[in-house]
Amino acid sequence: MGKEFKLGKTIVGARGRSRAVELERIEARKRVRRRNVLLGCLIGVVSVIVIAWLAVSIVKMNEGEEIIEDTGVVWEPTVEIVSEGGGTVSVRVKEFVAKLERDMEDIGLVVDRVVLPAGMTRELDVYVEGRGEYYKMLVDRGSAVQAEDAERMMRYLDEKGLSAGYVDIRVEGKAFYK
Repeated sequence: MGKEFKLGKTIVGARGRSRAVELERIEARKRVRRRNVLLGCLIGVVSVIVIAWLAVSIVKMNEGEEIIEDTGVVWEPTVEIVSEGGGTVSVRVKEFVAKLERDMEDIGLVVDRVVLPAGMTRELDVYVEGRGEYYKMLVDRGSAVQAEDAERMMRYLDEKGLSAGYVDIRVEGKAFYK
């Protein structure tokens, strides 16, 4: 026999060595896949938790706003509300006009009268005391925001020396006058 074998030693040919290297690569890929799957699951779980937390926060914020706005006080307007369509004025419109009056007073303006145009369900034409133009407003937008928009447009028209027939402030962030 010419070669002696020692205990604990193996003879591996080139083929055996390449197989061992290939097995190591397969194991490394498995570890990377497992790590990526675990990382993906962790990211998914964290995302679900963050989304749930945000949803709960938004609901709590909205509940807080409802509590602030819904004080149980019924607002009654003091100005004349004219319905060009001849129908009755809804409670929602009356409350909006009453809040608008209060908001305009806070700015230093007085609402003269409010006209509900025929065929329009949510639009109001608001006439302000001492002004020639009227302001088109929506019941769906906040009264305080629209009062501020109207006051801002009054200042703009006065600064530029312009006169208008009406000013449309129904769209948030925009105002049109004619």
